[in-house]
Amino acid sequence: QLNGVFVLTKVIVFGWNVSGTANRRNSTEEGEEKEECIQVNMQALRALRLVFSLERNRRSFKRVFPPSIFERFIEIGQYQRELSKYRALATLLAALPSDKQTSMRKAVSDMRADLDSDRRVRDYLLLGE
Repeated sequence: QLNGVFVLTKVIVFGWNVSGTANRRNSTEEGEEKEECIQVNMQALRALRLVFSLERNRRSFKRVFPPSIFERFIEIGQYQRELSKYRALATLLAALPSDKQTSMRKAVSDMRADLDSDRRVRDYLLLGE
């Protein structure tokens, strides 16, 4: 489950690289790419909201999302299937300033390091704290 949080937040964080190629494209293509990024973010946020319902994953969400984003993530509510409810948050994520993007990327890479440091004993995963 923690690996699912890692993968889904990585999808959101690395979706920001699309906007870096915008200077080579016209405004129509740039708008289409931004809308695709928002659509992917909406899908990832919906899946993350489901994973968030499990108590043991909540700490990792607090580490990755800045407080203002985390607050809006919580406000969406549990088990919301309509994608339109995730649009405002996905748009906000796509427009984050670069310093917040950098801090989220660092948090995601730290999460990966935590996953790599875990050990297995038989079929059990020992989570390091």
